[in-house]
Amino acid sequence: MGEWNSSLFSLVDGSDMFLDCHNLKNFNSDLSSLKNGNGMFMDCGLTSFTKDLPLLYEGSYMFYYCDNLTTFTSDLSSLKTAHCMFYNCDELKDFNSNLSNLTNGSYMFNSCSSLTSFDVDLTSIEDGDYMFQYCTALNSFSSDLSSLKNGEGMFWDCTALT
Repeated sequence: MGEWNSSLFSLVDGSDMFLDCHNLKNFNSDLSSLKNGNGMFMDCGLTSFTKDLPLLYEGSYMFYYCDNLTTFTSDLSSLKTAHCMFYNCDELKDFNSNLSNLTNGSYMFNSCSSLTSFDVDLTSIEDGDYMFQYCTALNSFSSDLSSLKNGEGMFWDCTALT
């Protein structure tokens, strides 16, 4: 089992840092200074992520294809762009975060077929194109979408929503 225990306290840009690290299962480092996480853990073997990311602004493709990720708990209160952030994280069941400043969430949870509920603040979301497409287990959704401008295919094939 791969594990990362080194300090990254001052890291600001982690783009593609652990790309394709399939054996990375546990990540134990402070990322409180991270602002750009684009592709940081793309296609990794992480099973859970519980690190706060209070300054993260860019998170596109950050956990893209992390198909072992089951739990995500983090402060994402500064996140603005999350295009494809959790795309095809098909084992993601528990998502706990603050997305109140997110403006671009296009494809963010696309193909997260194990996600059953979503009760997260999306008051600033403008682009939600295909955000939950193929989230076939999603049966509960509660969020304010009053700022949404683009929502093409947002809930396409969310067959459990009634």
